[in-house]
Amino acid sequence: MDEITKLLQAWSNGDEQAFNRLVPLVDPELRKIAHKYMSNERQRHILQTTALVNEALIKLIRGESDLGK
Repeated sequence: MDEITKLLQAWSNGDEQAFNRLVPLVDPELRKIAHKYMSNERQRHILQTTALVNEALIKLIRGESDLGK
């Protein structure tokens, strides 16, 4: 987790490469969270785990702190 915090800080300070190093570290955990969330959804929903993770990453890039928007 320490490395993730450092990468988030570096990215926040303008190090664009930090984001490229950050994504592979957080992606597995985001997928696990998304999969658990999606397992509670109704049958035949159309949103997929990958789409949910991508949406979270887009919001992170845009600087949106509330991922529930």
